Amino acid sequence: MTTNMLFFDYQEHEKSFFEKNNIEGFNITFFEENLTLDTIKKLPQETLDNATVISVSTYSSVDKNIIENFKNLRIIATRSKQHEHICKKSTNERNIAILNVENCDDNNPQNNTHKNLQTMFDEIRDTQKGAHIYGTI
Repeated sequence: MTTNMLFFDYQEHEKSFFEKNNIEGFNITFFEENLTLDTIKKLPQETLDNATVISVSTYSSVDKNIIENFKNLRIIATRSKQHEHICKKSTNERNIAILNVENCDDNNPQNNTHKNLQTMFDEIRDTQKGAHIYGTI
């Protein structure tokens, strides 16, 4: 089964990871923009409805208004140590897992980018198997 993932806040230092690695089982759509209501308005409804995973950085504030646009969302993976930019009340109400990168240096996200991204994808796979509801990568 393929996981439909929307990857927001796509940064230059992350591109080489995806150029060098084939992430099997994921259909990933990349957006350089932050995840906002304006960004959502630009996306086809089918894209929003089919997304089961979104990945964001701390530049995207994921509140109830954002979350309610994703009909089948199961996981929000933040590519940072911080996760305060994600509304936990809304994710709990919808049984959406939040994953964060515990060992990430938020002041220098380029450090260990490849390792952190690989760990994120491994953790997403574990979460899809029912291993976590809220987790730290």
